[in-house]
Amino acid sequence: MPIPTPQETPTPATDGQAKQATKQTAQPAKSQTQKPQFTFGKIGDAATGHITILYGEPGTGKSTLAGMLPGKTAYLDLEDSLGKLKESWAELGIGEDVQTVNGITDFKSLCACLNADIFDGFDNIVVDSLSKVMDWAKDYTYEHSPTKAKTKATCLDDYEFSTGPMYVYRWTVPYFWNPIEKHKRQGRNVFIIAHAMFETVPNGDATEFKQWQFDALMMKSGKDSIRHFMCNNSDHVLMLKADVAGDKKKNAVGGDTKTLYAAPLPYILAKSRTRHEPQFSIIPGELFDWTQIIH
Repeated sequence: MPIPTPQETPTPATDGQAKQATKQTAQPAKSQTQKPQFTFGKIGDAATGHITILYGEPGTGKSTLAGMLPGKTAYLDLEDSLGKLKESWAELGIGEDVQTVNGITDFKSLCACLNADIFDGFDNIVVDSLSKVMDWAKDYTYEHSPTKAKTKATCLDDYEFSTGPMYVYRWTVPYFWNPIEKHKRQGRNVFIIAHAMFETVPNGDATEFKQWQFDALMMKSGKDSIRHFMCNNSDHVLMLKADVAGDKKKNAVGGDTKTLYAAPLPYILAKSRTRHEPQFSIIPGELFDWTQIIH
């Protein structure tokens, strides 16, 4: 379903036309209405797919980790990065069940792709990356949401009263996220790869601390925040982080292994609706068993 564009204002109807329309749209009698059907079941009977946000710093191996998903994967490579990973994927023995989706060039074609009937037989859909989605959503907003002065915006600051993120939110949620929810209901796992960023978070004693979060458009008030919405409506928010620490001289040490965080920490935003383990070790050169989380 393509993204709708603003339609022309309809011509006001005459009194006669209005009366005729009222007759045609009259509500049917109660005896003719179809009653909703509800049934009972056991927990897990209506199991669906998972929506996962996988984020981390550049170069931590997020795309490679997504390439290890079990089953057949449709990969929306918005950043054209898979071609550079072909050799390393071949060495790991992954990628045979991964197919890229061509023809996505902007926000409209991305949403049309997610709504297309091309994913039958696929177990997973990977969107790489959320940063590209946000850039395209902003461009689409500038094109279709004029400023209060009826001019075309070129950046979010062109909108009055900081309403720019609100407009992006109102395009992104129905046209990007709703198709993702549809795939989840149809049993597919949808993975959204995102970049990591630090966010200042208030502490209980009126102080503030830094927390790793995934990079998505957010308003300080939390209203119309794409990050809050996606976090609340995802099954998993996972952070992939290299195991690097500082020594007494503040030099970086470690880094041979990585950790996938699946539970919240004061300095990391993470969650999982299926696992209680707070973290999983990722060993370079070895395949990760996604069934520990996605099952």
